[in-house]
Amino acid sequence: MFYAVATLLDQETWHRFLKRIPDDKRLVVSGKLKTQFIHFSWLVSEKMDIQNTVAAVENIASKTNSFDVVTGGFGIFPGDEPVVTLVLARNAQMTALQNTIWTHCEKHMSSIKYFYSPDAWIPHITLMHHDINRDDICHFLESVLSREIQFRIKVDNLAVIYRDGNHLGQVSRFDLGKENFT
Repeated sequence: MFYAVATLLDQETWHRFLKRIPDDKRLVVSGKLKTQFIHFSWLVSEKMDIQNTVAAVENIASKTNSFDVVTGGFGIFPGDEPVVTLVLARNAQMTALQNTIWTHCEKHMSSIKYFYSPDAWIPHITLMHHDINRDDICHFLESVLSREIQFRIKVDNLAVIYRDGNHLGQVSRFDLGKENFT
């Protein structure tokens, strides 16, 4: 079982990305479960005090204005089950929000994935992970190598989501405030 504090992407943003990779859309979409949330995670753990975490996330969302982040290219997390990602360029607003989430939610979670700690976090959207082979990864990366992929993503919500095997769910979702132009 995995829990995450995450930001969910809207379908318009996701389809805008898929239009930029028309020849490889099948590779990205085929690895997604039909009910999967397209998202990026701020904090991931195996155990969570749901009530206190949701309360903390709601409080953070009520005090946070929405903002934009820019995609920063493609990345790979190597290993026995490699992960191909769309990297998000970490900016000051993103770093501040991740630190706030960590400070207020970490105490309600256990078996936290270290890669989501403030010093190690690389914001990303997972594109290919489960049930992919190395040939597909190589084909995808070769295909997008010279493709311009930079665009803006609105960070306008915080959600608590979970994955239990192949079952995915959303515990809660809170909208952030309006854009902050300062």
